[in-house]
Amino acid sequence: MLETIASKTVWVLSGGGAQGAVQVGMMRALLEAGHAPDALVATSVGSLNGAFFAVEPTLDRLDELADKWRSVSVSSMFGTKRDVVTNVARRRPYLFGNERLLQVITDWLPATRLEDLAVPMRIATTHLETGRAVHHDAGDVRRLLAAASAAPALLPPVQLPHGETGLEEMHVDGGLAENLPLSGVLGLDCLGNGPVHVITLDATHAARPRQLRTPVDALVAALAATLAGQVEFPLPDPKFQITRVKMGGVVGMLNFSRTAELIERGARAVEESIGRSYVLSA
Repeated sequence: MLETIASKTVWVLSGGGAQGAVQVGMMRALLEAGHAPDALVATSVGSLNGAFFAVEPTLDRLDELADKWRSVSVSSMFGTKRDVVTNVARRRPYLFGNERLLQVITDWLPATRLEDLAVPMRIATTHLETGRAVHHDAGDVRRLLAAASAAPALLPPVQLPHGETGLEEMHVDGGLAENLPLSGVLGLDCLGNGPVHVITLDATHAARPRQLRTPVDALVAALAATLAGQVEFPLPDPKFQITRVKMGGVVGMLNFSRTAELIERGARAVEESIGRSYVLSA
């Protein structure tokens, strides 16, 4: 079993599209093993999973999340082929609108403000003009989750107010800047000055050759290659001890047909990672 001297624990949840179902199994296994988070940092699909859990950090809540995932499809989360044809014909800069995603967020989350979640959470987006990661600790949770999941060309960018000026600025999927948002761990107020145990729940989709039949296939493959080729942000030692839990490359980013299998694989990935974990001195 993992032994750790860390006084605080942070879960960092990546993006990964449909692959994000593995995080449900990961979270459950971590909670059962006694590694409950003091804070969450997440982006893209990981931010939706994390926010759902942060409302009420219990095993029952994770069972609810698993049930939600089993009902997800491309049409329920994003839209239909007809929506794609309509948006292309009307020369919109995206294939799917975000109305269905916003409805899913509303159905899944009773909270309206990020700062009201039971577990402190930071959501990462990408600033559309600068291409840099932006970390949000407060705000309208629906807009933040929609922005964090707005994969360019698939979903429309979302306007969010600047933290200091209040001016609206365009944001897209946080995975474009940092799909595993480790940089968001720095500066979390709830962590204090002591050692921190960071557990990564990484569902990053592995880039691999695939048959490209449609423009959507090409776009998704390009996004997967972008995410897989990123360099991981280096957290400074010895304050941060990292346990890496990763399960990627099982399904395509828009393939929601193997959710039950992915949840089980996520749980097994935690068991394997805990056995290989190491401890850094404070």
